[in-house]
Amino acid sequence: MSTRSVHAALRGAAAASSTYDGPEVLGIDAPPAGFALHRTDLAVGSGAADFERARLGLRTWAAHEVRGVGVQPPATPVRLDAVYLVTLGAPFASIAAPCRVTRLTDDATHFGFSYRTLPGHPELGEEAFDVRLGGDDVVRLCVVAVSRHAGGLVRLAGPVAGFVQRRVTIAYGQALRDFVRAAR
Repeated sequence: MSTRSVHAALRGAAAASSTYDGPEVLGIDAPPAGFALHRTDLAVGSGAADFERARLGLRTWAAHEVRGVGVQPPATPVRLDAVYLVTLGAPFASIAAPCRVTRLTDDATHFGFSYRTLPGHPELGEEAFDVRLGGDDVVRLCVVAVSRHAGGLVRLAGPVAGFVQRRVTIAYGQALRDFVRAAR
């Protein structure tokens, strides 16, 4: 996407309301009717230093630094109520997925945030990203998403879109694990 189109998309998204009005995804056991639930939970490190590194990585979108995924504006830390474009695809042909951060948690052993989709996103739903330092000293990333297809083109992709979403979610965890390990 060009810089001009990114700025235009961010301006338009900033004034928009979320396209998902269901329950917060963190802690739900079943998706709302018509939505799919995806949950990925994996270890990304151990100990306080790894937790601090994972916190930094999640706050600065390092988990989203995977092939074919970008975040606009780049290098902008996660902020409550801020609007971002998660882009999918190649720079010359990408899909912009606008979202708004609706939850931010930051305490001694837990950092996380959730974002909800905005008009123009190919899905309707919410996705939560949380890192925790457990009592066993393991640092875990949990990604939880509820979603359904927003438009006809994504609906036509059917199971392929769900497969891509699961693969990208796993890649988020691998990217954060690599970010944590790079500091050792």
